[in-house]
Amino acid sequence: MTTICEREELVLDLLRSGRDLADSDLAPHVATCAACADLVAVASAILDEHHTITHDASVPTSGVIWWRMQRRMREEAVRKATRTMTVVQAISIAATVAIAIAIVGFKTLAGSIDKIHLPELATLAPWTLPLAIALTACLALAPVAIWLGLARD
Repeated sequence: MTTICEREELVLDLLRSGRDLADSDLAPHVATCAACADLVAVASAILDEHHTITHDASVPTSGVIWWRMQRRMREEAVRKATRTMTVVQAISIAATVAIAIAIVGFKTLAGSIDKIHLPELATLAPWTLPLAIALTACLALAPVAIWLGLARD
């Protein structure tokens, strides 16, 4: 910072400390130096505004701060759980689609190959379709169960 007067820093320090300029030994200098007089005018206005703002500032009570912190932590937990549920749903949908494609592909493959005798899907495991339905329902309802478990309010 380039200064025009070498006493500007001293004048500014005096104003920042809150001491009265008239009681200091810099008062005669400020009266004769134009740069220091401008500095006093500008810095006094800024410091007065600063003191007014800091005096009028309302600090919330500790209870309000605690409540805000608890609310923020709860919201972050909900965001994390939502992200987890979205991932679980995406994986369950992908697994369901993969199982469906595998079943349809197996059935199509079994019908198209005449030389190799493959048993029907129903004779391989009669419980395959109910198991697939139950697994799909569990995977689809898991995010809802997680959400209900985390919703305490």
